[in-house]
Amino acid sequence: MERASGSGGSDGRDQKGCKMIVSFQGEYRWLSNFYPAEVIYAGKKFATVEHAYQAAKCANVGDMQAIQMIEKPGDAKRFGKSVTKQVDWDDAKKVTIMLELLRQKFAISE
Repeated sequence: MERASGSGGSDGRDQKGCKMIVSFQGEYRWLSNFYPAEVIYAGKKFATVEHAYQAAKCANVGDMQAIQMIEKPGDAKRFGKSVTKQVDWDDAKKVTIMLELLRQKFAISE
């Protein structure tokens, strides 16, 4: 195995020379929050984790519904930047919600 020098370079290898995922493109596209993967938040279905995450921050139900109807996840993210956020939308809540959504996305059906 070829080792990378320094503290991890742009060649996609870490200090030990192990391959790293440096972007969610190509064979790793499925890891992106923009990748189609239906999830449920607040009893509503969303096309991607990104859609659901943006909706989760909304103080207004109308904004949440609008995000649900947006076709592209990038557009949902842009719209989410303009909404009135819940009063308690802090780092702890963001992490908790993202974890919940990612667990749904990567859950294995039995």
